[in-house]
Amino acid sequence: MMEINRISLLEVDSTNNYASNLMKSETLPHGSVITAQFQTHGRGQREHIWASEANKNLMASWVFHFSLFKVTRSFAYNQAIALALRESIAQFLNHEVYIKWPNDIVVQNKKLAGILIENMVQGDTIKSSICGIGVNVFQQSFEVQHASSMILQGAQLKDVDEVLYCLHQNLLKRIESVHSHPVLMDREYLQHLYQFGKNIDFYHNQRKMGGQIKGVDEWGRLLLETHDGKTHHFQAGEIQWIWA
Repeated sequence: MMEINRISLLEVDSTNNYASNLMKSETLPHGSVITAQFQTHGRGQREHIWASEANKNLMASWVFHFSLFKVTRSFAYNQAIALALRESIAQFLNHEVYIKWPNDIVVQNKKLAGILIENMVQGDTIKSSICGIGVNVFQQSFEVQHASSMILQGAQLKDVDEVLYCLHQNLLKRIESVHSHPVLMDREYLQHLYQFGKNIDFYHNQRKMGGQIKGVDEWGRLLLETHDGKTHHFQAGEIQWIWA
C-alpha cells in the first residue's frame, strides 16, 4: 500500500473547510489528504450540499502546491482532476464512466461523485489548491433519483480506502502531467464528456431551453448550440441541468 500524508477524521463539518483552516497555521505537504467518515456540512459546487451517509462513502480533500501555474490554465487543472476521478471509478466498474460538466461523475445517467476545487491565487498564479472529492461508494438509498453509488453499479469493494488509494495515485499522476500533453488531455476530456454531441434540456434565467453540447472552451465554459443555430458559452452555475 502506498504511503499517504493523511489526516483521518471521524466527523467534520467539511474536509475542505478543515484543510483551509489548517493551512492558515501550517503548511501541509503537497498531496496531503484529509478524510472523514462523516461530514455535517459537506459542500458541493456553488454552495450545494453534498449529502452522504456516515462510513459508507469517500469524503476527502487533497492539498496541492504549485510553483508556476498560471490562473489562465486553471481549467486544465480541473480537467486533470476530473479525468483522474473518472479513471479511478472506471477501474472498479464495467460500465462507461462520464464526466458531467462542470464537476460531476456519471454512470448510467446517475451521479456517483462530485468535485469542489478551491484555489489560492497570488497575482496571476495559483499557489495552492484544495481539491474536495466526494464519491458514493457503499450507500444504497438516496433522496434524489439521479444519484447512485459504486456498489449499486456493480463494483466489488472491501472498503472505501480501496477507492482512496487508487484515486490518490491517479491524481498525482495527472497533476504531474497537466502541462505535458494539453491537446491529448482535451481530447480525452471530450471523449468522456457526458452527453457530448447530444441534445439536452436545461434552465437558463428560469427559462427552459434546449441545445446540443459542442464542447468546453479553454476557460471551462460549456459550448451549447441552441435550436436557433446560435452557439452560447455558459459559465458554471449559469444553467441548471434537467436530468432525463
